[in-house]
Amino acid sequence: MPTRPIASTLAFALIAVSLTVMACGRDGGSSGAESSGAGPQASGPESTESTGGPPVMCGATGDESNTDAQIAALEGCEVYLGTLSLQSDVSSVAPLASLRVLGGELLVGGTDSPLPTLAGLEQLESVGKLTLAAHYVSDLLPLHSLQEVKGDFTALSMFNLVDLRGLEGLAVVEGNFLLLANPMLTSLDGLDGLEQVQGDFEATSYMTPLPRPEVQALVDRIQIGGMINTD
Repeated sequence: MPTRPIASTLAFALIAVSLTVMACGRDGGSSGAESSGAGPQASGPESTESTGGPPVMCGATGDESNTDAQIAALEGCEVYLGTLSLQSDVSSVAPLASLRVLGGELLVGGTDSPLPTLAGLEQLESVGKLTLAAHYVSDLLPLHSLQEVKGDFTALSMFNLVDLRGLEGLAVVEGNFLLLANPMLTSLDGLDGLEQVQGDFEATSYMTPLPRPEVQALVDRIQIGGMINTD
């Protein structure tokens, strides 16, 4: 089954990511403020997407932003090469309203996290990896622009998540797709656009009240490249 084409702006951003990584390799990497992820590396009207210029890029591969101050420093970024770790020291992702491409992992986790919602991620189209684990956020609606996960998609012990609405645009997961021990998850609503999982697919009944026929219908509809476990 063919995968859904990614928007041209996203393709532009991904090309820019690749070029930046290649340049870092040639130059022996960056240091100091250039690798801190502490703000945009390009700014001004001529660099914004609206004028057809390059996306505003921040950080370097391997960077991690995991506090409110570090998240605030990314305001205006369209491409962040690092990881967003939204755990105990992040209470809002509103400054990320311009973010379209995340090169690393989007991690939302921790029972002590003060983050009440993912509002602020409405423009996010591509992530390197998506991990939702042991968190009380109740919906994924702000992720409605997400089209691809370049690595694994994991939803583990999401205490208040009842469905997957917000992921209607997600077409491709290039790694594994794992739904595990989500005690309130009663529906796969939101995965209507999913076409391909290139790795393993696992959505077991352990501590998860998902209707088995609904899980099987999804397995039958999409392309799965790895092992399947729905027991």
